[in-house]
Amino acid sequence: MASSSGLQSGLSRQLFEIWCSDKKNACVIPGNVVEGTLAKTIINEPKEVTLINGITASLNMQVHYISFSA
Repeated sequence: MASSSGLQSGLSRQLFEIWCSDKKNACVIPGNVVEGTLAKTIINEPKEVTLINGITASLNMQVHYISFSA
C-alpha cells in the first residue's frame, strides 16, 4: 500500500491500525520520515501506538525502515 510518507491518513493508515497488533505482519517505511508522524514514531518500535480514534494499541508487527536519498 502507498500513502503519505508519514502514515498519517489513507488506506495504509487504516490497514496499519488493523494489523499493528499482529506479530505476523510487518510495515516497511521507505525514504524520509518527518518528525511527529506515525512513521517516525514506529521506527523506534514503541510497545504501543495511539490510533486515530485516540485508543492505544500494541505494536507487535515488525517495522523495517529503508533509508535512501536521491
